[in-house]
Amino acid sequence: MAYTRPVIITGGTINLGYHTALQIARQHPDWLITISSRSDREHTAESINKTLGQNNVVFIPLDLSEPKRVRTYAEEWSSKNYPPIQALLLNAALQFTDSGTHDPVMKSGLPDANYTSAEELARRPPVIANGPARRHYTNSKLANIMWTYALHKRLNQRIPHRGITVNASTQVLCRVQGWRANIPPLPLCVEQDNASNYAPPKGGITPNIHKPSESAASLVRLATADDMAGVSGKYFEGRKEISSSKDSYDEKKQDDLWQWTTKYCAQDEAEATRFEEFK
Repeated sequence: MAYTRPVIITGGTINLGYHTALQIARQHPDWLITISSRSDREHTAESINKTLGQNNVVFIPLDLSEPKRVRTYAEEWSSKNYPPIQALLLNAALQFTDSGTHDPVMKSGLPDANYTSAEELARRPPVIANGPARRHYTNSKLANIMWTYALHKRLNQRIPHRGITVNASTQVLCRVQGWRANIPPLPLCVEQDNASNYAPPKGGITPNIHKPSESAASLVRLATADDMAGVSGKYFEGRKEISSSKDSYDEKKQDDLWQWTTKYCAQDEAEATRFEEFK
């Protein structure tokens, strides 16, 4: 079958990623849905295809911890001459907190995010490395959102005619395994009506708690729905556009993160220039 559009979902073998892949595959049987993660012990692609009676979901391994493997993945993808990618969903809902923890105003109980520079967060000096361990987590959430805004700005400035959009989303509060902080465990995903039955993290239970299938429906809409066409550079909680933290809108910090990342990822100056020009 000649697929009309491909979708790539990272971390899509369980939970939010699984339900996202399932729903897009069901809605668009003519699209190729690619699930990419380090492993697929659950045989997710096979399971979704069997459930739907289709064969438009595939698994391609991807290890994001190794830049060389990421580059190989991209090169192999390009060699297949697929149609333009319809949606790229970078799924990271594998902790007990949602992306709202990046914002000190949310009072999540975790240490406040503190972006100093991309270099210091990537190669932490002692003053940062020896600080609260969970601040590394909130910093990573802040960096995700800042990167979204930095990418949106450059897409809009340099290739607006291509109509590429990018958004950030906090979808679900999940718990997959015990944390070292001795926080009482939450079940994998808790229905909002039952949240009061479980011991919350310090700071209380957030109302942003949903079943994986419910959160997936919001994410699928954000990535593929016609009414979201042209919406870019925004931050969503479920289906609602909300504001992110004050620091996330700091363009100097966004630019620092962008410049460090392109320098780190590029093999040479020529490739760094190509990244900047989106070629």
